[in-house]
Amino acid sequence: MGTHFYQTSQYANIEIPLLTAFEKDGTFVNQQFRLQKFAKAVPGPIGVASDIETFAAILAAMGGKAPKRATPAGVWEAMSAEIPQFKDISFDRIPADGQLLDGSVFASEKFREGKTLHYAPANA
Repeated sequence: MGTHFYQTSQYANIEIPLLTAFEKDGTFVNQQFRLQKFAKAVPGPIGVASDIETFAAILAAMGGKAPKRATPAGVWEAMSAEIPQFKDISFDRIPADGQLLDGSVFASEKFREGKTLHYAPANA
């Protein structure tokens, strides 16, 4: 599954295309623990479903519990019910400039990216 063909793709028995971030709505949490959402900028290729729809269809086919709605809003509904840090957050209410989360639960984690990708503001 992916947005591009990679050399390892030649070893796959099944290839499933996914949309890029520019072709779908979604969210991410940056390294300062700011939750941000993004909107589709361009249409994806005809016949390619979003990753949420694709994963939900695979999960349902395997007998698992897929989200009620295979949309970012549906995923946030499920996550806010199960993940304490996301309690009471809904996709529709994420502000345009994002929402700062409590990152203290991740304080002991060492991010693989290292300090080079962390924003460090200049001292005033």
